[in-house]
Amino acid sequence: MVLTLNYADLQNIKQQIIADKITDNNKIYSFIQHYKDTLSYMYKNNLNPDKSRTDYEYELMNLANDMLKNTDKSFRELEREYKFKTTKDYPIDQNDIRLIL
Repeated sequence: MVLTLNYADLQNIKQQIIADKITDNNKIYSFIQHYKDTLSYMYKNNLNPDKSRTDYEYELMNLANDMLKNTDKSFRELEREYKFKTTKDYPIDQNDIRLIL
């Protein structure tokens, strides 16, 4: 799911979600995944030419760290628990942005 095609709008969405301090583990995992999908889409379609793949991956890592402050689980634990509940028939593309924690 792509959240928006506009990078400035994405930053506003990110700040709002961080400010909401979501504590539901499923929602935390889902938002990180949606954010990753959005960054991957922006990267693949060169929607923000000033950003490199590394920039997007660093941004995703920062978002994940901010979101994970609201839970006592790591991203890997959340992924094991919710991956197949939220991403059925999810295509894997080698060019996707990766979360490096």
